[in-house]
Amino acid sequence: MIRKINFEVDENLIKSDLKNDTIPSELLDNGDIVMAEFEFSSDWDNAVKVAQFSKGNTEYDPQILEHGITCVIPKEALDGGFFRIAVLGKTRTGKHLRTYSKLITV
Repeated sequence: MIRKINFEVDENLIKSDLKNDTIPSELLDNGDIVMAEFEFSSDWDNAVKVAQFSKGNTEYDPQILEHGITCVIPKEALDGGFFRIAVLGKTRTGKHLRTYSKLITV
């Protein structure tokens, strides 16, 4: 089964739909795939976007957003404690976009 966490990106801010930015344990119990789905403000229109996941000093491979809105959250990021998520983008005109990182508790 595929589980989904929703994120809203408004300029450089990212918010999750998780209560207290904490993933409930039942979302992770079965080893299901966990997807991140994003909704973006208009300044991100026509930008190529990637999600960046990290934990401490470890950065996981950037995840290209399929159709500009979804990606798989790396299983390693979901293992134990917490991870950080940020979104980076580049518009057709070459403008670079980046959100602040958001701490998600697991």
